[in-house]
Amino acid sequence: MGQIAGITEIEVSGLGDLSKTIRLISKSEDLHSACLLVEDYFSRGEIDLLTVSFCDLMGEHPSIRPFMQYPDTLVQLSLQLRDRGGCPVINEAKWLRHPFDALQIDKSRYPDFLGQRFLAEFGKLEHRHIPVIPVMLGRGLAVFSTGFREREYTDEALVSLVSTICQITVAIIGRFPEVTKLFEPELLSTIEAEMLLFNSYGCNASEIGSQFDLSEFTVNIILDSAATKLDARNRSQAITRAIALGEISNMQLGKYALI
Repeated sequence: MGQIAGITEIEVSGLGDLSKTIRLISKSEDLHSACLLVEDYFSRGEIDLLTVSFCDLMGEHPSIRPFMQYPDTLVQLSLQLRDRGGCPVINEAKWLRHPFDALQIDKSRYPDFLGQRFLAEFGKLEHRHIPVIPVMLGRGLAVFSTGFREREYTDEALVSLVSTICQITVAIIGRFPEVTKLFEPELLSTIEAEMLLFNSYGCNASEIGSQFDLSEFTVNIILDSAATKLDARNRSQAITRAIALGEISNMQLGKYALI
């Protein structure tokens, strides 16, 4: 199998050795310290790290925000909006679940006073583009907001940025696995979710069994159990429903060596 969800060895041009930053993240004392390392890494390539958030897609748990480099006005608005359904940037990330430019958010989607004020203040930031990169974490989402001042904003730059942020996210949750505890799947067991995810990438029962050191018979029982819990007629439908519910995420494959 190939790389998962675009996670490759691509690095953003001009930033230097990503592997060194990832090693430093693995030794960082807390989430904020890890984010400062990421900020320093991106700054070398004229990219500003603006915010890092970990959010519950189901809205049942408060967001974790270890890093926010907004002006004070935006910080205060963001905190107020958090208690009123979330700020437009986080809401767009939850809705789209793919990279977008925050400066292109449709203002008509946020007609309330606070939402309009937030977007007005957001537009005053000294950036030509503000790419927002969401990364799925089971039923949660890691959201990285970055700013491009003078740096050219091309499709190639965005692809590299997404790849880099995916690798950084893997490093952060590897160092601080407690981050994802709030966002763990609620229907499927860990092994059911992981096996179903392998199945979604085309692995058969034999290949899945080799990863877990289990027989094909046992794998099929576990996959059937997952489908039953999801009220799915077949495994394809089970995969679709599991993704929609945030029960499976490609981040779950990080500890396995895929062939």
